Amino acid sequence: MTYNILNGAGVETLSPGNREWAEERGYSGNRLPQVLDVVKSVSPNILGVQEAHQWDLGEPAVAETVAQELGMHYFLARSGNSGSGYAHVVLFSKHPILSAEGFTSQFTRAALHAQIQLDGNQILHVFVVHLDSTSSAVRQQECRFLVSQMAPHIDGATVLMGDMNSIEGQPESDILRNAGWRYLAGPGTHGGWALDQFWVSPSLAERITQQPHIPGGATVEVSDHLPLVMGISVP
Repeated sequence: MTYNILNGAGVETLSPGNREWAEERGYSGNRLPQVLDVVKSVSPNILGVQEAHQWDLGEPAVAETVAQELGMHYFLARSGNSGSGYAHVVLFSKHPILSAEGFTSQFTRAALHAQIQLDGNQILHVFVVHLDSTSSAVRQQECRFLVSQMAPHIDGATVLMGDMNSIEGQPESDILRNAGWRYLAGPGTHGGWALDQFWVSPSLAERITQQPHIPGGATVEVSDHLPLVMGISVP
């Protein structure tokens, strides 16, 4: 499951401009309880969150509180860009996270790579990303970096998930596809556009299972993105 929760789901102290932007579009106040309700309705084994603004703050940190509430392990990759509001990304997993690293300087927002230990000691490589929102040229550069990091794992079980800020068929997706990665088509998640995406290694492309159902009204006024859920059977 991947979910752009919009400005940290309102838990952080936003700048006046960001707060007004969200409120004008009907996303006001602390929306974290609604986000948790949506996630719990799906109960994913793995969850990637984008726009986790200030989820690294607090005692305990917001991300840790969410992990405890969901009964999951977690890793937060910080954004080094204050211009994006420090749009961190977070990976949550019901399975142990063996190792994880964040990519701070290579993205205008954030990205991470983690190794997750599944049952039977199977290793799953997961990349959670949030690409640039303004420039296709920058996104293409970010995709080329992703491809360089993902290449050693293309013959294994590998999943890329997140907000790509572009749609399939644009140059960003061509970079991934030409490198051998497979796009998993899903519904539009942002104004009808499929900005939130899953890409997988060839070995997983034919192992898609039924997508869990999300109650129709659960996502109303929670975020400007809908969550995207894919069922993948790892061999």
